[in-house]
Amino acid sequence: MQSVLWVNLVSITIAACWSAALVACPVLHGSAPSILRDLAPAWVAGFERINPPCRIILTLPFGPPQGSLAPALEAFLDGQADFAFLTRDLAERDLAAFRRGHDGADAVIVPVAGGAWNHFGFVDAVVIIVHRSNPIRRLSFKQLAAIYSRGQGEGAPDWGVLGNRGWHGHPVHLAGGGAWAGEESARALTIRRRIFASGSKSDEWRAAPSSGGEADVVARVGADPLAIGFTGFGHVD
Repeated sequence: MQSVLWVNLVSITIAACWSAALVACPVLHGSAPSILRDLAPAWVAGFERINPPCRIILTLPFGPPQGSLAPALEAFLDGQADFAFLTRDLAERDLAAFRRGHDGADAVIVPVAGGAWNHFGFVDAVVIIVHRSNPIRRLSFKQLAAIYSRGQGEGAPDWGVLGNRGWHGHPVHLAGGGAWAGEESARALTIRRRIFASGSKSDEWRAAPSSGGEADVVARVGADPLAIGFTGFGHVD
């Protein structure tokens, strides 16, 4: 069994990323994820109403949130589309792709709304989970950075150092290392940007081989009293 240690670390915002083409109008092309099937057309209609010269062509549905997996988002990154609605922060690789397609310019990112977390299917809120038998109830950002980053040495602090009385010598087992082993997942990106100490060795993820991927986190933490992981709140059953 797993228990939620810390809820709502950050709700990844739904964002609209607009390119410089907005200045010109009058016809803009873009895309939106299927979760915005009802909202996005209303936003587009409102924009066209207060900007009469403009016409917006919206593509639905929208695929995965990584540009390498979603042709519609890839088109935006490459400069073939003027905007894209996203359900997460842009990954580092996607930001670099956007700059290449826009003469080095950065995307303008406009936060629209925070993610819901109270039922499956709306899982943007990031949570840290531990095994139900683990008595720890809170961890600071500094402690989380020490667990997940290499900034304070190769070995993660044990549970006794983190505040569990009687747990000295019990190592912290990281679950879900696949989320940051290659390209960062959306939640790994959130953890690094919000938790790690920018500009130091803490920006480097601690290696966690054989710890599974993000889809395995809940099961692995539920089976291992020494494990810790992060996931979307909607995945915590």
